[in-house]
Formats: sequence, C-alpha cells, structure tokens
Amino acid sequence: MSPVVKKKVARGDLIKETERLLLEKGYEGVNFSVLSERLGVGRSTLYDHFSSKDELIAVYMTDVMDAILAQCDGLMEQEDALLQIKEMIRIFHTYSQIHKIVQLMPALCATGTASEKVTSALSTLQAGHHRLMNLVTTAIEKAKAQKRIRNELPTPLIASLVFHSILLPKTEGHPPEAWSELIFDLLFHGLQTQT
Repeated sequence: MSPVVKKKVARGDLIKETERLLLEKGYEGVNFSVLSERLGVGRSTLYDHFSSKDELIAVYMTDVMDAILAQCDGLMEQEDALLQIKEMIRIFHTYSQIHKIVQLMPALCATGTASEKVTSALSTLQAGHHRLMNLVTTAIEKAKAQKRIRNELPTPLIASLVFHSILLPKTEGHPPEAWSELIFDLLFHGLQTQT
C-alpha cells in the first residue's frame, strides 16, 4: 500500500481565500475547517503554514500593508507631489478592503492570549500605518512647497481626508480607478464649477 500524499496549498491561495472569507463572514466566520473545504485540502495542511486563524489573519493583514507600502514608496521619486497624492488615493482604493479588515485587529488580541507571531504582526501593522501616514504627510508638504495645494490648510486635515476617502461607498458603474479619480478631483478641485 502506497503512502497517502498530502495535498499542498500555495500560501498565496490560502491568503486570498482568507481575505474572501473575512470579507464575507468577518472574523467569527474564519476557521480552518471552512478554509480547508474551500481549498480542497485537509486541515492539517493549513496547520503546516499557520498555527492558528489569528496568525493567518495577522499575516494576511501584514501582507496587504506591505503591498500598499511598497507601491507608495515607489511614488516618492515622482517629482510632482500632487501626482503622488493622486496615486496614493488610487492605491488606497485598490486595497480598500484593508480598512474593513483592520477593524478586526482588536479581535486578534481580545482574548489576551495572542501568540508572539500575532503580537509581532500587530506591531508591524501599527508601524506600517505610521509609515504610511508619514509618506502621505511628506507628499502633502511637498505639494504645499510646490504651491500645488493651499498652504493654510492643516496637513493633518488633508491627510485625514486622503486616508478616510476609502470609507466613501463606491457607487455602481465606477471601477476603482475611476472612483479614485473622482475622489481626487473632489478633494483637490472642490465642488465649485470651473470658470
């Protein structure tokens, strides 16, 4: 009798399915039984990658933050600060699901028994959020210095508007790229008609 070969799952597929499940069912709906069923593998296969659902969710969140930061870091060479800000808005809207999922952070440490890996991932997320805020703030200050935006507006106010624009519910018929373009236009050109 030949040994049973354990079916493997790619880490990327596991992370994508975790995201889908989080968005569909929230924190409580994520468990290794459902994930293993959706991925067509045994639960033990998932434990080869992660020791708990909290660890899996924390790694998912840090992966998304890393992707956002890498794209925003790539914008810093752009000379036109207003284009930097416009692209950051596009990036934030491309990854708009992260806002909903970041709200799950308290659930990851609610029991007080968060593992060292989860605690480390949460620290990484917090540091990533601060770094992202610094990148946005730097772009805003640069845009002010280039006289592309009004100097009298407080930088933290502008940064908050940029960050929180992902909370605006997208209307039907607007793909993410077009939606972020509309938001940028509204933020930087206002509501008045152009004369």
